[in-house]
Amino acid sequence: MVWPVGQPTGELHKLALRSRQAWLAVAREAGVWARECGSIHLAHRDDEWTVLQEFHATAPALGYDCSLLNPDQVLEHSPAGARALI
Repeated sequence: MVWPVGQPTGELHKLALRSRQAWLAVAREAGVWARECGSIHLAHRDDEWTVLQEFHATAPALGYDCSLLNPDQVLEHSPAGARALI
């Protein structure tokens, strides 16, 4: 798993994104399976939802493709989300 989330903006974040691309290229060239699946972060409280909204607002400028999902959309993306929604 190569997951550049959490790196500070700037050079470290850019390096993390380049590293991710390099690992994916190596996997393709070597014929090794690598799945670009992303991640789902769930909000259970209002303050968590606020953090996700703030990240979503800034994500494009940081180089992330990010979507806010409602509970039904979470289930469409990942059946594992059903356990988290209980």
